[in-house]
Amino acid sequence: MELIELLHTDHVTVCIGPHDSLLAAMERMTKARSGCVFVVQDGKLAGVVTDGDVRRTLGAGGGIPKLASGDLSVLDAMTASPVWLPDSAGLVDTFHLFQHHGVNTLPVLDSQQKYLGYVEFHEVAAALSPERIYPRPQDEDENVQRHRARYEFAAQF
Repeated sequence: MELIELLHTDHVTVCIGPHDSLLAAMERMTKARSGCVFVVQDGKLAGVVTDGDVRRTLGAGGGIPKLASGDLSVLDAMTASPVWLPDSAGLVDTFHLFQHHGVNTLPVLDSQQKYLGYVEFHEVAAALSPERIYPRPQDEDENVQRHRARYEFAAQF
């Protein structure tokens, strides 16, 4: 399986412009059931806004009244130059990048730095599971299948 097969490309729901309101970013996160939205300008990734960024921004000054009035923009909260993946990344490298940075979602860019979409940690981890890599005959007990697959996976190292 390739990284590109796990790519989510719903740009309308998870992308926002840098000059949009922070409230709009929060609404997009809620609609997408995601902990982040990607800030995209002219097709390129400019940053990311996470639910943690929103909390820190609200706690730093102005809080809810400033948010409700539209006085806080995406620029006020976004993390510029976030971690991202090239579309050529392998699944194992992707898995390690997720682990190293402790994030659940990563944007994917092409060779011209254009935003293509995003991948999620749990989907990458599932794609790398021994049960998927080494499927067993269906007539075996599910527990036996799982243990055989894990044994074959571990034997590779």
